[in-house]
Order: sequence, then C-alpha cells, then structure tokens
Amino acid sequence: VEIIPDPNYDFSDKISNLSNTPYHETLYLDSDIYIHEPIYEVLDSLDRFDMALSLDAHQQPAIPNPDYSAPDIYGEYDPIPEFNTGLLAYRDSESVEDCLNVWTESYDPENHWAGQPSFIPGFHESSVRVCPLPRRYNFIPGVRNCVSGKVKVFHNRLEGGPEPGYKDLPPSQIPD
Repeated sequence: VEIIPDPNYDFSDKISNLSNTPYHETLYLDSDIYIHEPIYEVLDSLDRFDMALSLDAHQQPAIPNPDYSAPDIYGEYDPIPEFNTGLLAYRDSESVEDCLNVWTESYDPENHWAGQPSFIPGFHESSVRVCPLPRRYNFIPGVRNCVSGKVKVFHNRLEGGPEPGYKDLPPSQIPD
C-alpha cells in the first residue's frame, strides 16, 4: 500500500498515480467495482495490447444528460470513443506511460466531473494499443446500456457504501 501524501480528493489522485505501479501488468479497479465472475482473461489480453478497458455507457445517445454530451466536452476528439476507466488493465510500456502522462496533464477538475473525458487525449495522442472489452466487463446497471453474455463485472455500489449515486442500484433491482 502506498499512501498518497497530499491527496486532492478528485480524479487526479487516481490518474496521476496509475504510473506508480511496481508491476509489469496492473489491473486497476474503482472502489465501486464488483467482480462477479473471474476475469483472468483481461490480463491475458495484455499479451497483445497495452491496455484493456470497455467503452463508456454515457456516450450512448439514449441517455439524457445535458452536462455530459458531445461536442461540448469532446471538442476536437468528438469522433474518438470514450472509455470507462473504472476497470483498467495495463502493462508497463512507453506507450502506456505516454498515455498516462497526457491523461494527467489533460485532467481539469473544473471541467471534468470524471476521469474519462481527459483520457481521450491520452489515448489519441499516444501509440497505446487498446483492447476494447465487452460491456460485461464493466456493466453499469443504473444507466441505459446493453450487455451480451454473462456479466462478469458490475460498476455499481451493490452493497453498503456511501449514499447511492445516479448509477447505483440495489441487487434486488438488477435482473438475473
């Protein structure tokens, strides 16, 4: 465990510290990630890719969210997909380091309510090879999205934790 000496208590704490991993391969998980099934194959994808993560459900046009829509946030990166960084597998490589550095520099706590929008420039401006994971590896049950196959990872506060947020559903409300 490495303690962050002077945390900002925003997404910059996550983003700027991802490169501090001592491992060749790392699986980062947000605190509201629930692993429902084994996901060893996510790390196996790093044999061919630099990173593995799923597309973000918020880019789906069916979700009415005026505070989080293209092109206002995405600007010049509008056609680039947004990835959800709640589950992020990555390996130690120069391209990943470049991506993480640009992501750190791009994050603006005044304009980014999450870490995803600032990840886009890091992804776009580096040579990182991303394995796009199916939504079953980062399923957010509280927002409109779809999944094919058995859900392996829920991005949701399923049990306890702080007051539920916009995307959190109790287990009794999540269909089998």
